[in-house]
Amino acid sequence: MNSILVTGAAGYLGGHIVELIQKHQPYRAVVAVDDLSNHNKSILSWLKYKKNIHFFEADFADVSVLKYICKKYHVSDVIHLAAKKYPGESFHLKNSYWKTNVSKLEVFLQSLTEIGIKTLVFSSSASVYGEPKYVPIDEHHKLNPQSPYATTKSKGEELCKIWQRKNDGSKCIILRYFNPIGYSPKFRHQPPLLSENMTIQDVLIATISNSNNILSIYGTDHATEDGTCIRDFLHVTDLSLAHLAALDNARVIENIETINVGTGQGTTILSLIRKFSGQKNINIQYVDEGRRKDEISISYSDVGRAKKIINWSPKFSLEEMIDAINP
Repeated sequence: MNSILVTGAAGYLGGHIVELIQKHQPYRAVVAVDDLSNHNKSILSWLKYKKNIHFFEADFADVSVLKYICKKYHVSDVIHLAAKKYPGESFHLKNSYWKTNVSKLEVFLQSLTEIGIKTLVFSSSASVYGEPKYVPIDEHHKLNPQSPYATTKSKGEELCKIWQRKNDGSKCIILRYFNPIGYSPKFRHQPPLLSENMTIQDVLIATISNSNNILSIYGTDHATEDGTCIRDFLHVTDLSLAHLAALDNARVIENIETINVGTGQGTTILSLIRKFSGQKNINIQYVDEGRRKDEISISYSDVGRAKKIINWSPKFSLEEMIDAINP
């Protein structure tokens, strides 16, 4: 069977997806590409060690490399994850985000056409919805990106749709992620270098080794039960399995599908902190830093389409997700 190309394979999500491909489809080789601009060191070491994984340090839009590896390893399916991904950072790095997430994506998609690849799973984000008009958010909800990052993801979706229409016989599934958390026991957590890029998971993990256990939250005046914003958290394993389900079902869809990947359950940030504190037996205090300019008050998904189209549904509870949040 032909190989799977995974771009951004040495990142947080990329490593977990490749791990599950190895577990559930060990007969398939994985061609892993990453430029190592924002990788996880433990995942990179694992990629280089495992058999049946061919790792290349390269820009995903390097046409010569892309054509070489796709031909050499008979790539038939692509999971495209490589992107700049931090909303806060994107406000002062707008050009860089557009270059990577849009301009390079155009080059990448054109190369897939020239190579003859017909199956693509594209990594998008629930941030494209912005502040929702209703919840749970379904895939028909109007897009209203509120950060340059979210704008580039929305544009990326448009490019994938154009690619699919112009590339006869091609199939594309766009996955809009909500908020993955947790880690495989195989990998160690590696926080981003800049504090503005830290997710709630990064912050919670920091409290395990931080003696004062004080963390920042952003706004306690949201229209929610405790004033903190609501998010749809899902286990990174569930999200990774959604990619495998998308690949398995891509060939039977008509042309292109856009699918939410979440749990359909909303949890306030303060509720998550309290559950984490109880399960980890850590006393955590918090300081309200006030709302960030791109802060969305309530965001959780309608996941019915995922069940219908790719036969996927989340399996892990919030308690299991918290168990998987480790340094």
